Amino acid sequence: MHPLLDQYRHTLLGRLRTKLFSRITRRLDRIPTQKELWSFLMPEWKRNPLAASFHFQILHLPGSRRVSFPNSLPPPVLHTHLEDIVLREPIWSLFAEDDSGGEPIGCIAIGHTRPNGEPGYYAALYTERDFPNCGFISLAPTRNVNDSHIAELGSDGWVELSISEAAKSQGSCIAITAIHEYLPGAVRVPLERIKHLGSEDEPPTDPELMRRLERVMTGKLQLAKGTVSRDLVRLFDEGFGKTLDPRKVAQLVDRIDDGLLVYWNGAHFICSDDYYGYLGYQLLKRDRVNVVVIGDFPRDLVIVELIGDEKLLPPVLISRETLTPGETSELHEWRASEQQTSKRRLATPTDLLARWVGFADLLAENDPSERSLHDYLLSCPIMLGASWDQVESEVWFGRGYRADLVLRANRALPTVRLIELERPNHRLFTKDLHETAMVTHAVQQVNDWVRYCRQNPDDPVIAASGGVSPDGVVIIGRSRYLNEKEREVLAHNNQGRDVKVITFDELLDDFGTLILHRLDDGTEV
Repeated sequence: MHPLLDQYRHTLLGRLRTKLFSRITRRLDRIPTQKELWSFLMPEWKRNPLAASFHFQILHLPGSRRVSFPNSLPPPVLHTHLEDIVLREPIWSLFAEDDSGGEPIGCIAIGHTRPNGEPGYYAALYTERDFPNCGFISLAPTRNVNDSHIAELGSDGWVELSISEAAKSQGSCIAITAIHEYLPGAVRVPLERIKHLGSEDEPPTDPELMRRLERVMTGKLQLAKGTVSRDLVRLFDEGFGKTLDPRKVAQLVDRIDDGLLVYWNGAHFICSDDYYGYLGYQLLKRDRVNVVVIGDFPRDLVIVELIGDEKLLPPVLISRETLTPGETSELHEWRASEQQTSKRRLATPTDLLARWVGFADLLAENDPSERSLHDYLLSCPIMLGASWDQVESEVWFGRGYRADLVLRANRALPTVRLIELERPNHRLFTKDLHETAMVTHAVQQVNDWVRYCRQNPDDPVIAASGGVSPDGVVIIGRSRYLNEKEREVLAHNNQGRDVKVITFDELLDDFGTLILHRLDDGTEV
């Protein structure tokens, strides 16, 4: 760990980490190794993998961020927080804490990409008093926020909450706030928090706007939401607009459709609180502009969609960068060096564990599709084994043969593996312990591929590895559905054939073993 990233070691995260480390040390009567630290958690991993994964996070997260945790959130604020979260790539791991009240509360969240491409999170809430026990939150936001899934783990299992219920739940509000505070770029904050914010590019005060806003908030003035011609909109201070960074304008163009807050001055619609939005419309050269108009205006100039009160006010956007403890030139140089070598280095155990959780979630679905499994494995090829240098998807060869995945290891003696993916809900055996037709067909199909490659070493798929004959693997079904006798029969059958049959659970277990090895091995690939 870079020394500059360890300056938060006295925070709640550091205390929780020390407490977990002390428990293990007392059990062993000596300082444990990294492997022993994880082995200590193995029994809990088997009982509750979610709890063990968060203890893993405590051991490996570099630092924390101070966040003001709410007991509840207004539903509109929760709604906008979820909209912000779903539009971003997942934050793979974070720790936030709030010690403004009595007892400090810490929130660890780990993120992953769900099969539909949207982010998902698990969050754990810790206090020093209850550690290592914690509360769990599951968050799966969707672009249609009302369809989002928010759940808390209770004594009887997961309890799903509606948006209104989640807004009243302290645990859900803490988790969502912690994740939202870590989002880089433009985020939306509720109006009641604006008085606590400051910015070097804060626009000049417009007394007329403030007068009208005060009347809106007291119910004396209405708002109209609609569109107007861009030619009719002017900035309150054109000179100030010219001082803003064009790069930041480009970063915020995806949020301009929330609408510009404007008022009619008798000649133009004046925009005085969203200079970036106005400049964004200029950058995109849009003919019409989304606006929220305060007070009266010529009706023939606006295509009105809604008339209402302060609920129509557009959200306030705050642009912020990802914060890192100890921002210095030395740290920036170190970070640049890390980026240059990242392609040659295996992912950290924390990142791998987030992928492990995501794949386990995918397998836990009622009937995950072959396509979703294929795409997930392709997005994280190391799940197929750390020895492979190259992964190719949907490779065609011969007379219409197509392998789902082709793995290559470019060693002194090259190795090639052809993989057929089937669904995890397929059964492997009949009642009389014969392999099902689905397994038999898949094995025969891969056998045909291997035989063709042996007979045609000049085929481009094989020639790329010097004509080395490939082996084959069928990935199908779940080990959890096999009894002891079926496991024995599967092992026996695999010994007598060139094409091996493994389950998705075996793939997941091997990936978990790789993560354990990575705890002791930081070797670059």
